[in-house]
Amino acid sequence: MLTSKKLFAALSCVALATVTASAVQAKPSTTPTRNTPTSGSGCYVTDANGVTTFDSSCSYHLTWQTDSAGNFLAAMYHDHGQLPAGAALPNSTIIRDISFDDVRCQERITPSGGYSSECYAQVRSQ
Repeated sequence: MLTSKKLFAALSCVALATVTASAVQAKPSTTPTRNTPTSGSGCYVTDANGVTTFDSSCSYHLTWQTDSAGNFLAAMYHDHGQLPAGAALPNSTIIRDISFDDVRCQERITPSGGYSSECYAQVRSQ
C-alpha cells in the first residue's frame, strides 16, 4: 500500500535525481576542444637589472584553449629573444619564477644575452 510517507520519499528521490542530472548537464566541460595557436615576432625582454626593452626579432608562440562553448580554459605562451647591446648581463643564468592570480611564468636570462620566458594560465575550477 502506498502511504503518504512513501509517496513523499519517492517524490523527494525523483526531485533530487532531476536536480542532480540538471547540475551535471549544466556544468561546462573542462576538456579543451579547441586550440588556437598564434605565432609572431616582437616581445619584451628583461635584463639582469630588471630593465625591460622591446626586442622586435624575438619570436613567440601563444596557444589559447577553449571548451566546446568557446569558454576560455587555458593559455600557454613561450618566447625567445636577445637582450639589446649594452643591457646588463648576469654572470650566470638567472631563472625567475613569476606568479600572479592564475598565471605562472618563468623567465631565463643567460650570460650571452639570451632571453626566454614561458607562461601558463588556467581558469580555476568553479
